[in-house]
Amino acid sequence: MKIYTKQIDFNTIKEPWDNHLWTHRENTPYSSMLMRGGHDPQIKEKYKWRAFGAYMGNSLLGVNAGHKSGNRDYRTRGLWVSQRSRGTGVAQLLFSVMENQAKNECCRWLWSYPRLAALPAYQKAGYLPYGDPDLGEFDHCV
Repeated sequence: MKIYTKQIDFNTIKEPWDNHLWTHRENTPYSSMLMRGGHDPQIKEKYKWRAFGAYMGNSLLGVNAGHKSGNRDYRTRGLWVSQRSRGTGVAQLLFSVMENQAKNECCRWLWSYPRLAALPAYQKAGYLPYGDPDLGEFDHCV
């Protein structure tokens, strides 16, 4: 069976976010964070949020979401790949979908604050670190 991606809604992505990725926080589709620091609380009024899931048959293998954070900046957030699907190219497929979405929205940059454990997947996809990875688990921008 082939792995495929499709756009998903917040209810679909919320389950893996709540149960696997961010188990101790309230999850919302948008982040107000900006690529070069600071916040814009109006992001959700300015830009459309999108999420994608990777599937094999009806089984959800992984998710990623994103939205613009500026005129030419696109933030990807919430990458999660099921334990059994890690190392199979699911993360790379989801990165590709998000890159295409960012290009479709005329963005020049695609960025994230990944967990340090996920940093190798980002680097494998060609993302370059920006900042100091020693700041903490969520303080590394690529």
